[in-house]
Amino acid sequence: MKLKKIFKKIFFTLLLILTNVYIIYRIFFTIPTNLGIVSLIAAIVVLLIEIWEAFDFFIYYLNILMVKRKTPKTPSVNISKYPDIDILIATYNEPELLVKKTAEACLNMNYPDKSKLHIYICDDGNRPSFKNMANDLNIGYISRLVNKNAKAGNYNHALSRISSPYVVTFDADMAPTPNFLMKSLPYFYAEENIGFIQMPQSFNNPDIYQYRLGLGNNIPFEQDYFYHTLQIAKNETNSAVYCGTNTLFSRKALDDAGGFAYRNSFRRYCNRNVNRS
Repeated sequence: MKLKKIFKKIFFTLLLILTNVYIIYRIFFTIPTNLGIVSLIAAIVVLLIEIWEAFDFFIYYLNILMVKRKTPKTPSVNISKYPDIDILIATYNEPELLVKKTAEACLNMNYPDKSKLHIYICDDGNRPSFKNMANDLNIGYISRLVNKNAKAGNYNHALSRISSPYVVTFDADMAPTPNFLMKSLPYFYAEENIGFIQMPQSFNNPDIYQYRLGLGNNIPFEQDYFYHTLQIAKNETNSAVYCGTNTLFSRKALDDAGGFAYRNSFRRYCNRNVNRS
């Protein structure tokens, strides 16, 4: 393990040196100073983009080097009273059978008191057949007349109709495993000030590399690197990314953030906070 860390640091240092050499070369030997003002301006713009990308590259590798552990283990905590949880399945134009499989998977999730699980199909397609399906499955159905702000707007509309202290979001094609809640909920009881738990996702279909190379599951899925390396690294800087699905939220954190972000909602949220202070 120590040898692996040493190799990573050497590799990172080498890449950093080579990147700096390249940027220095670009600055002093490639700027066309004798081809006219248009060429000069274009060359400087391209150079600035490359410098920015080099900086981004540095931050990326620094983030990777900060990884101190693999995927955090589920905390072993004693939850004396399990809370109510609202489970939102977002859909717009997906096939009914696909959404039904996701809803059934949600119904099959393990939880000590299933009466506290409130599952809703959030249908931005406003389809009667989906409402009938929800009734058949004995789960909730939420729709709206105006599809404003896409999925974020769909979820924000649903938030106005629900009140549980925790909220789960799933895309229409993301069927959770039975242990989803029992793996994610304990984190909120083990640590303070957690806003959300982003769980990894995988797909039944092979990714482009598995498919083109004909290797199937003999090579890792493309998303594994993001969820099991980059996201874990981001834990160290408290900057993990919400990926839009497979996530358990604290409702309080959502309310404090002004709901799910869309377009200029972050600016409006900042203005709202300024007005409050």
